[in-house]
Amino acid sequence: MDHLTNKTIAIHQPNYLPWPGYFYKISRCDEFVFLDHVQINKRGLTRRTQLPDRNHPGQTIFLTVPLRKFSDSTPINALFIDHTKNWQTQHLNKIRDYYQRFPYFEAYYNLFEKWLNYSIQYEKLSELNIYLIKEICTLLGIRSRWHLSSNMPITTHKNEMNAQIVHLLGGRTYMSGEGAVKNYQDVLIFKNAGIDVRHSEYLGLLHSKPYSRYPAAGRSGIFDILFTIGVDGAREYIMPDDK
Repeated sequence: MDHLTNKTIAIHQPNYLPWPGYFYKISRCDEFVFLDHVQINKRGLTRRTQLPDRNHPGQTIFLTVPLRKFSDSTPINALFIDHTKNWQTQHLNKIRDYYQRFPYFEAYYNLFEKWLNYSIQYEKLSELNIYLIKEICTLLGIRSRWHLSSNMPITTHKNEMNAQIVHLLGGRTYMSGEGAVKNYQDVLIFKNAGIDVRHSEYLGLLHSKPYSRYPAAGRSGIFDILFTIGVDGAREYIMPDDK
């Protein structure tokens, strides 16, 4: 373990317009790994994001990126977007319809419009999602060193895989998401590899601040917090002063 440093490593699937907690996780690490070699979770958020349901307050709907036909064993980095469907316009229309009267809608809607219109340049879902995530990180002032798991010699799965990735990058700390790696056996995997585990504290931070008054807080995509309190307000949640 002599090659390990004090670097903090975070790992996550490249999700579509993820919630603010995703960016909090990036802001708290030194290097971030897009887990793009694993199979997609069909009930997950790799191809979709949540938007408040204007007809049912307190509930959300999904904005989903359509994909060409794929098998259950297809890895995320081999999923192709179905650009025969006019999904970008549909997503933008739903975002505009819900948020057009929010305080910071005019300030940031044009960015989402530019990003989604540019999405036609990408054939693969992972490439599109990574592009969007990096653009949003630039907007928020989040800096990280990026990696693709598909470029790494990974031989393990699940938590053993995460520990192996941290080890391959020479890290000493693994930044875990909300609710993940909570039981003793999971933590023991990292401990045995000489790796500390830190858990995201985003939900606790979210619930302690004014943005939590909004029904969609903590569930909707990053656009919700940006249209509600702007970049400066979002940074107060996503980028605490101290790592």
